[in-house]
Amino acid sequence: MPTLTPCHADRGGDRHGPRSQRCLMIYGLYLSTAGARAQSLRQDVIANNIANVDTTGFRRQFAIARERLDQQSENGKAPPVEGNDPRNMGGGVNLAKTCNDVSTLGPVKPTDSQFHMAISGPGFFRIEQDRKTYLTRNGAFSMASDGTLLTDDGRGKLLGIDGGPVKIDPTLPFDVTGENKVMQEGRHVGTIAVVNPRQLDSLEPHGESLFTYNGFDKPSDSKIMQRFLEGSNVEPVNEMTDLIETARAFELNIQMVQLQNDTLSQLVGQVPSPNP
Repeated sequence: MPTLTPCHADRGGDRHGPRSQRCLMIYGLYLSTAGARAQSLRQDVIANNIANVDTTGFRRQFAIARERLDQQSENGKAPPVEGNDPRNMGGGVNLAKTCNDVSTLGPVKPTDSQFHMAISGPGFFRIEQDRKTYLTRNGAFSMASDGTLLTDDGRGKLLGIDGGPVKIDPTLPFDVTGENKVMQEGRHVGTIAVVNPRQLDSLEPHGESLFTYNGFDKPSDSKIMQRFLEGSNVEPVNEMTDLIETARAFELNIQMVQLQNDTLSQLVGQVPSPNP
């Protein structure tokens, strides 16, 4: 949120007179503008959720707002003692961060493809792409000509518990057992890694249903269900309700900005000219 420079520069006049009132009005403009900005960013998050309602393995996001403290506390200093200065006033909200809803599972639907997999509980597949490791719930995989299991777009490699790509004989069908082992004609050819990040709040969306994380993960007890796909965990009705609520809150903040601007204009018009 911007600092209150206009109030800070206005040093003359009675603290409770017209200049002080102008400072308070300008402060109110900042608060309403910050509220409108927070609601606008929240709208973007909700709109992205709605756009991905049919994206396989997508995890919905939600925005978290926090109270804005006084300026000194925001800068890590001791709270001010004097309360009459508008700079020493807290209030309003800022968008603190955007989080991923990884605790809610999406609907699981059966398919006819042996390359489709869903995780029965908490956990993620490990994917190697561009020499980096990502996590995903998107179990729509494909196969390279050499038998390496890939993400559906062919860019990422599905990793096993040994850290290397899972590779099968491309001429034979395969099955995934309850222990996440990949079997071909009774022969064990690899085990798919299903992991959880040690810090869930370290997950950051990368695109294509992939997440970056802090690099540390631990094995998950969840099992893979072959020939199933997990859909998005977005609930369209809930998102539309949140979108309407956010739009109304944004509109109210804009109305407050307009109201305070009109009131400030009237107040300034009442101030006598210094050179009559």
